[in-house]
Amino acid sequence: MREWSTLIRSKAIFVIAVLLLCILTNTLPALGAINFIGGTLNGAGGGDSSAGAGRGANQAIPCDGTMAAMNIPRPTTTIPGDALVAQFIVRPQGTDITSPPGWTLMRRSVQVAGGNNTPPYGVEIISYFRVLKVGETDPSYTWYISYDYPTCPPVGGTPATEPTMAIGGILAFRGSFPIAPVYYSGEDAVNNGGSTTHVAPSISVGVPNTMTIAGIGFLSSQPFGAPTRTNGVESTAATVGLNQWSGPTGTRVNNAVGLSLQMSYFNMTVAGDTGNVTATAAADADNGIGHMVSITEVLPPVDMAITKSANSGATEYYLTVNNKGTSVGTQPAGSVIINDTLPPEQTYVGFSGTDWSCVNALQSVTCTYLPALPPGAAAPTVTIKTANSGSMVVCNTATASGAFGDGYNADNTVTSCDPIGGSLAYSGRVYLDANQNN
Repeated sequence: MREWSTLIRSKAIFVIAVLLLCILTNTLPALGAINFIGGTLNGAGGGDSSAGAGRGANQAIPCDGTMAAMNIPRPTTTIPGDALVAQFIVRPQGTDITSPPGWTLMRRSVQVAGGNNTPPYGVEIISYFRVLKVGETDPSYTWYISYDYPTCPPVGGTPATEPTMAIGGILAFRGSFPIAPVYYSGEDAVNNGGSTTHVAPSISVGVPNTMTIAGIGFLSSQPFGAPTRTNGVESTAATVGLNQWSGPTGTRVNNAVGLSLQMSYFNMTVAGDTGNVTATAAADADNGIGHMVSITEVLPPVDMAITKSANSGATEYYLTVNNKGTSVGTQPAGSVIINDTLPPEQTYVGFSGTDWSCVNALQSVTCTYLPALPPGAAAPTVTIKTANSGSMVVCNTATASGAFGDGYNADNTVTSCDPIGGSLAYSGRVYLDANQNN
C-alpha cells in the first residue's frame, strides 16, 4: 500500500510539473494564429491597456525646437519573437520625430486642420513596428519629439508650458513564425468638419490570417466608445487594445488642448478589404484622424519542423518531420535527419517507419529519411522503441535537420518528459526556458 501511495504522489507531482512547464514556456500557437498578448500606455498612471479605457499621462512638447522624450513601457508578458506595434498621436502636425533603434515606421498620417490653440495646428497619428529579439532587455522605448514654430511662444503660453503634446501605447502580438509588417495601400481618414465620430478607413490585405490594427485619434481628451467594423469581407469584431485620453496636466480637458487615441485590432482570416473601423467619443466634437496597419506571419525560406509524442510507459516515441520551407524546395533524398538523444534510463531496442533507417551509437539514435521530401510535405512517422529502467520520469530530446540549414530554429527540437510505466503521455513541443530556447 505504501508503494502505491508513493507512486500516486509521484505521478501527481509530475502532472503538476508538466502543467507549470507549459504555462511558463509560453508554447507558440499554430501557424496563422496571431494572438494579442497585451499592451501598455505611455506615462505614469496609464496602467496596462488590456483593462480597456485609461488615462495616459501626456508628454508636453515645447514649441522652440527642444526635444521632448515620450517613453512607452514594453508589455511585460512579451517574449522573443513577439511583434510590437506602437502608435501615438501628437498635436500639432509637422513635428520632428526620432524613433528608438530597431523600430520601423509603418505609417504617418497628417491632419492639417483644427487644434487652433496649438499652432501650427492639426494632429498626426504615427505607427511603428518591431520584433523582439533574443536577449533584448529594454523595459521601455523612447521616442523624441520636437517642433519649432516661428512665433513661439503662441498667445497664452511659453515654450515650457505650451499645451502641445503626445500620447501613445504599444500592443504586443504573438504568432508561431516570424511576424513582419504589411504595407498594404490604404488611405488616411481626415475629419475636417469636427465630430465625436472618427474613422480608420478600410485597407485591402493580400494574404489571410493578417492581424490588422486600427488607430483613431482626435483633438480632445474624451474616451472613445467601442469600435465597430463595416463593409469588410469578413465580420470579426474589432477589439480595443488601448483607449486613452489626456490633457496637458494628465487630466481630462475639453477640445482646446486635449488628445485621445484608440488602438483596436482584429484578425483577417481571409484576404480582401478589412472594412472601416469607427469609434465615437463621449463629447467635445473636434477634428480627428485615423489609419490602419497590418502584420502577418512570414514562413522562412527553409524550415524543418519536428513533432513528438510518447506512448503510455514511454517505451515508444513517435516522431514526425515537416518540410515547412518555401523557397529552397525539395529536400534531397537522404538529407532529412532526426537525432534522438536517449537518457541513461533508456536502452535502444529498434525502430519502425516507412522509408526510414535508424542506427544507435552511444545513446544517440540517428534516423535518416531515404526519399526526397518536397516543401509542404511531412515524412511518415518514425517510431523509436526503447526499454526503460531507473527513475520515475525520463526526458527525451529529438532534433530534425535538412540539407540547407534552417531559417527558423524554434521548431527544430522537441523534448518530452514522460513517466515510466504510467498512463500520462505528453504530445507537443516543450522549450527549455521561457525565451523559447531549445
